[in-house]
Amino acid sequence: ASDRNTELSTTQQKLKESETARDCLEQELSKVKSDKDAMEADLNKKLRMHIEQRSKDREDKNEHETDMLNDLTQKLQANHQDYENLQEEKLKAITALEEKNSSLQFDLKASQTKIADLNEEINVKEAEIGHLTQMLSQNERKVNVLKTERDNLHSDLSRTSGKVNDIQTEMQ
Repeated sequence: ASDRNTELSTTQQKLKESETARDCLEQELSKVKSDKDAMEADLNKKLRMHIEQRSKDREDKNEHETDMLNDLTQKLQANHQDYENLQEEKLKAITALEEKNSSLQFDLKASQTKIADLNEEINVKEAEIGHLTQMLSQNERKVNVLKTERDNLHSDLSRTSGKVNDIQTEMQ
């Protein structure tokens, strides 16, 4: 019986130690659960903050991309308007050049007609000059003939004068 009492006392002692160990383990488990819950709450809080931040970042990015898209759309519209304006100016310039070209073509034809008229006048004047040159040559020949006749007459007169002088001298 004393072995049994010792054994019972040892078993009770072990049971008490076990209960104490179990209480310690339960306290540790409770602390671990509490730490786990705190960590989960912290993790959930961080995760929620991270999701909120990502959501905010995505919204900011979407807003930025929307702003960029709006800016690009405005620039595209402005460029398109500039292109339309340049096309209109180009058409006006082409029309003005065509009108100027037409005017220059008309002026060119008028100038060509005037040149043809002047060339005709020059040809008439050259024909008149040719006729006058022929008449001048004829007149020069006539003048030369008349000079020769005059010279001959002077020569005849000189001879006659000399004879008259001779005759007057003889008569004296």
